[in-house]
Amino acid sequence: MPTTHERITGFPLLAGLSRDHIDLLTSAATKVGYVKRQRLFFQDEPAIGCWLVLAGRVAIDSLVLGRGHEVVTMVGPGEIAGWSWLVPPYRWRFGAVALTSVEALRLDTGYLRTVMAHDPEFGLAITEAMLAVAEQRLMAVDARFAERYRPARH
Repeated sequence: MPTTHERITGFPLLAGLSRDHIDLLTSAATKVGYVKRQRLFFQDEPAIGCWLVLAGRVAIDSLVLGRGHEVVTMVGPGEIAGWSWLVPPYRWRFGAVALTSVEALRLDTGYLRTVMAHDPEFGLAITEAMLAVAEQRLMAVDARFAERYRPARH
């Protein structure tokens, strides 16, 4: 069975981190599980935690007035759910719900922010990884809007 360290190094967005930085992430990680339809976090609540998905599928969604939760994108094994913990005012920009049973590593983001404040190199590496996650979310929203509002072909 792979160690937490080995699992973290398997994440494409974290592949460029040094061994020391992976060790810091490993010390912040706790293995967690969710059942289908269980919420990982709700939009606009305090952003605490970050999930490295090991197994299963998670819907990243947005609450749309009059329509309920609309799926923005889905993440699966090797992907990350939750980046808003890095950006003040530290509130979730989206929500997340398990579409299937989910196994993940939950990162203690309070600890990570403290380490980042004292280790600028680690802070930069994590910020770049989380910016890549944010960019993926924005591209997913853009693709959904383009698909939804594409002019009909005649």
